[in-house]
Order: sequence, then structure tokens, then C-alpha cells
Amino acid sequence: MGRPREPVKLIEAKGKSHHLTKEDKKEREQQEVPVVAENIRPPGFLTTKKQEEKFTEIANALQAMGIMSDADCDVLGRYICCQEDWLKYGKLVKGVTNKLEKLVKKSLAAIDEKEEAAIENRIEIYTAHLKDYENLRSKAFAKCQECAGLLGMTITSRGKIVMPKKDEKPKENKFSQFMGV
Repeated sequence: MGRPREPVKLIEAKGKSHHLTKEDKKEREQQEVPVVAENIRPPGFLTTKKQEEKFTEIANALQAMGIMSDADCDVLGRYICCQEDWLKYGKLVKGVTNKLEKLVKKSLAAIDEKEEAAIENRIEIYTAHLKDYENLRSKAFAKCQECAGLLGMTITSRGKIVMPKKDEKPKENKFSQFMGV
């Protein structure tokens, strides 16, 4: 399987456009999907003001890097929802863990067997809830990471993004002084 086709601007930025004719460049540029960032708005499924503010904050940062387009709004919205779920499940995990710690301490201080058995029963129930919440949290984290990777918001995904450099002024010829130019 060959490498993915690079945009013409990227090839030119690398200085390797010598193998492409003007016709080839024109044809490839017509086939490329343009990055349009004219109508970036929070998607309708973001229902709170806090979600919309987070969307705007991240969208502005991604636009500044030149990697956010209108088509990415839904992915960014899903990222925000998954991140909220991850945080919510994290709070639940912490709450259940605290309750389990208290029950274990209470179990150690139990006076009779009947009381200890009741506490151990509650410990089993909380342990089952803890596993469920940790599983949900793990799945939310995986979804969050997937969306972040798609948007170039992780270190590894940013490392894979190759951006063409801005046009720089041409370097001065070292020998121009000898050529009378």
C-alpha cells in the first residue's frame, strides 16, 4: 500500500515539486478538499453554555493552528460530551471509593458477626458499582482520546500533521555581489 497523497502546497513547501508539471499541479489542486473555516459554530447537541464556551475556546485554538474546518464541528462537540462524561464518571468513582474506604474501616471495627456480615454485603455491592463506573469511565476516556486524536489535540496526532510553511522571502544569493546584481 502506498503512502497517502500529499497536498500540492505541502510538496511545494518541502521543495520537492520539481516532478510535477503545471498541469499536474493544477489537476491535483482541483482534486484536493479545501479547508473551509467560515462557519464554525457549536453543534446543536451541546446544550449548556459551559459546553458552548469550551467549544469556542478549543475551536479558536485549533483555528489558530490552521487545522479546524467547518466539517470538524461535530467531532469537537462529541469530544466535549465525552470529556464531560469522563469527568462525571470520575466523580462517581471517587465517591464510591470513599464510601468503600469508610465501610472497610467500619467492618474492621464491627462488634458482632451479624453487623460485620451486613457491612461486607454492602462492600460487595459498592465494589460491583465501582467496577461498573470504572468501566464506563474507561470507555468515555477512550472515546474522548479518539476524538482528540481526530482533531490533532494529542501530542502523537499533532506529530503526524504536516503543515506547509508560510511563504518566506527568498534567501539572498551569497554570490550576488560578484555578479553585479
